[in-house]
Amino acid sequence: MIFVLAVLSAAALLPAAAADLVQPQHHDPVQRQFWRFFDVTLQQKHLTGNWGGLRDELESAGVALTATYTTDLLGNPIGGNTQGFRHAGDMAVDLHVDLEKLWGLQGLRFDVSGSWRSGQNLSAKDIGNTFTVSQIFGGETVRLYALALEWPSLFDNRVDIRVGRIGAGDDFLASPLYNAFVNFAFDGNPGSVPINIPSFSAYPVATWGLRAKVIPVESWSVMAGLYYSEATLGRNSAHGIDFSIRSAAGVFVIGELGYLYNQGEDSSGLPGNYKIGAYVDSNGYRDFSYEDPADIHGNYGFYVLVDQMVYREDGPQHTQGLTPFATVAFAPSNRNTLPWFFSAGLVYTGLIPGRENDTAAFGLAFGEFSKYLKGQSYEMVLEWTYAMTLSPWLTLQPDVQYIIKPSGMSQIANALVLGMQIAVNF
Repeated sequence: MIFVLAVLSAAALLPAAAADLVQPQHHDPVQRQFWRFFDVTLQQKHLTGNWGGLRDELESAGVALTATYTTDLLGNPIGGNTQGFRHAGDMAVDLHVDLEKLWGLQGLRFDVSGSWRSGQNLSAKDIGNTFTVSQIFGGETVRLYALALEWPSLFDNRVDIRVGRIGAGDDFLASPLYNAFVNFAFDGNPGSVPINIPSFSAYPVATWGLRAKVIPVESWSVMAGLYYSEATLGRNSAHGIDFSIRSAAGVFVIGELGYLYNQGEDSSGLPGNYKIGAYVDSNGYRDFSYEDPADIHGNYGFYVLVDQMVYREDGPQHTQGLTPFATVAFAPSNRNTLPWFFSAGLVYTGLIPGRENDTAAFGLAFGEFSKYLKGQSYEMVLEWTYAMTLSPWLTLQPDVQYIIKPSGMSQIANALVLGMQIAVNF
């Protein structure tokens, strides 16, 4: 906690944005030129700028290209199997093409994206826990991710269809609040589902799929997805371009009912986001309930996600304030490593006066191991994190995690994890 308080104190002293920087009055022309360049660079949306106006021209034509590098620098000075310090990095490249602007194809969008990951896994090499302390670890190679077409505004914006090479985790079991965290248990999707369903597709591993979302009435939505399910698609040697469909593989089907509370055009109350869903995977799984595990056909699970803002600093048009969240996921214990999963936390945007774009977050995640896995009980994660937006293209995020009962084993000491996440948008 001392580390967290120190970070918050330092953040309070930082300028809210590049425009707030007070430039020293230098008589030397070289120094004046440097400070002008420094100020302009911090204020621009991307580190590489507007490419002499080319970026604006492309976007006006419907083409948006972005690249973001994220790195986690984490170490465990206390606990785990051994003490270590590791880094993990991810370079994400995204190309979004508005085909209506470009070629007049009404309502149609094309997306292609990829990643280049590198680094080492602190959880596997030093701590020995299940919920990886760095969510961006995994798939250490160059790979293709999305290759998809989307119709986001069919039938007067009531139907949204996406098809191609996509990830289920982009749309289902998701909340923007989860992106505030670093640990795999929170960031992206609730951590138990990808562990229980190895073929669950999420960045940076995509699969053939079709996702449809229908908004029958304001605030309510029904979403369903059908995905090709094969765990080997994530292997590094495939680089995301194994497009084959094997008869022995299965399918992953998921459905979700969503309710957006106080998010209509005339709503002035505090917004909320409520979801309930279920999924089925047709592949074979080990039946843990037998002494000599046999295969069992299929797997399934249920989940509930809740986000509800409870305090807002200003009017409805502002985002500064406090939003708690909670997640519960259940799956049968005879075929799932983590049949019970629970997470909850608090996310505050603009906690420190003058730093409206910063995000402070605290989260707790609890995963209970199957009763048939002897010697493993539960793993719990506590995370404190603070993302400082120093520029539209630069975020520094000091992070503290405490891992209780790594992999549910009492013989592995509880681990303290300290470090930093850095994100740069090019």
